[in-house]
Amino acid sequence: GTVLKSETFQIVTITIKDQFGKVLHAVYNGQNVVEEKFENVSNGGLATTWTAINIPDRDLINGIKLDETGFVKQLAITTTLTAAQQAAWTAGTLMINGANNTFKLTGFNFTTEGDMKLRVDGHAVSPDIHRKLVASAANHPPVPSTTTETVIP
Repeated sequence: GTVLKSETFQIVTITIKDQFGKVLHAVYNGQNVVEEKFENVSNGGLATTWTAINIPDRDLINGIKLDETGFVKQLAITTTLTAAQQAAWTAGTLMINGANNTFKLTGFNFTTEGDMKLRVDGHAVSPDIHRKLVASAANHPPVPSTTTETVIP
C-alpha cells in the first residue's frame, strides 16, 4: 500500500502593536519572542496554551511576525504507487477516483476558528485577532484551504 498525503499552507503577516496602537518598537526584535494562544476555539486544531510562533521562521522584525497556517491530510490506500505516480500525486497531476489530493479524495471539509492573543517576551500586545481556517474537499489548484483574520476591536 501507499500513504497519500496532501498539505496546504498559507503565510500570514501579523502586525503587532503596543498599548498605544503604535507598531511595536525595534527594541523587541528577536527570535522566539512571539507567542500565541487561542481562546473560544471551535473544532480544535489551534493552540490553547501559549506556544512560540516559529514557523516559517522565528523572527520578529519591527512589529512584523510571519505565521504559517494550514492543514495536512493523510490517507492509506491498498494500491502501491510507483515513484513517478507518487511525484505526480504530490504535484497534483495524478487523479485517483476523480481527486488530486486527499482533501477531495476523503471528502474532508473542516473549519476551525478562534480568538488569537499574542505576547512578546511575556508581555501582552495588541490587537487580538480572530482567525478562521477552512479546508475544502476540492481539487487543486486552487489550494483547498483559506485563512481569514479579522482584528478584534
